[in-house]
Amino acid sequence: MARKQAPGRALLRRYDSFSALLGSKLEASGLKQRAAASAMGVSQSMISKWRTGRSQPESAEVVGRVAAWLHVDPTDLRGALDVWASRLEVLPPSTQAAIEHFTAAQAALIREEVRQALDEQDRAHAAAIRSLRKSWERRMARLEGLAGLPPAR
Repeated sequence: MARKQAPGRALLRRYDSFSALLGSKLEASGLKQRAAASAMGVSQSMISKWRTGRSQPESAEVVGRVAAWLHVDPTDLRGALDVWASRLEVLPPSTQAAIEHFTAAQAALIREEVRQALDEQDRAHAAAIRSLRKSWERRMARLEGLAGLPPAR
């Protein structure tokens, strides 16, 4: 009895990423990204993201349309997409959103820390300037006293 191959195994043997599979099929068909996008019912920018490896199909509906255009079994494509995603550490949108939120919060904290440090630095500089001014005024008063001049104020 022959063992059933895991979904996507044949695709995984031929291609190391979804972008490689898509690129190969685009080159073989001679189609531009715009025509492929129209045929798959997605935007040209989505094809561009897939082609550059910044994203890959997620919903079952889109995977089905892409599989039909690529002439591969949707189950095989889904299996390969899962493996490629784990290799590339492509995160689900909810996780990406959480990371972006965390990153924005961290950036806000860092901005506040920098602002506080600069404020503290400004206060230190102002104190140093006041101290220098007082020292200068004392020296000037002493010089004026030695020269017999009236104090300048």
